[in-house]
Amino acid sequence: MRLRKTNLDDLPQLKALWALGFGDTEQEIEAFFAISYPTATGFCAEEDGRLIAAAYALPQELAWGERTAKAAYLYAVATDERWRGQGVCRTLLAFAEKELKKRGTDCLM
Repeated sequence: MRLRKTNLDDLPQLKALWALGFGDTEQEIEAFFAISYPTATGFCAEEDGRLIAAAYALPQELAWGERTAKAAYLYAVATDERWRGQGVCRTLLAFAEKELKKRGTDCLM
């Protein structure tokens, strides 16, 4: 299994995985990828060139008083049903957390 950030070449597989995982309409899926995906960081797990899991980190900033924190809201985490129950998502989320921390993210939600 290979873990990595997603790229534009992955869009067809990401959209197909989204449809399987959440059952959203094509219009709803297209809206996410047009509006939110460009500013998100996508992460995926792949096996033999096929995406088997994905998650998206939407950038956020938390503020309380004078303090702020760079945060990431983990969204639309999905695993292909054939790979569920095997720890794929747990491994993917650990990878995403490590990569986001390298980029200065203070916390995940």
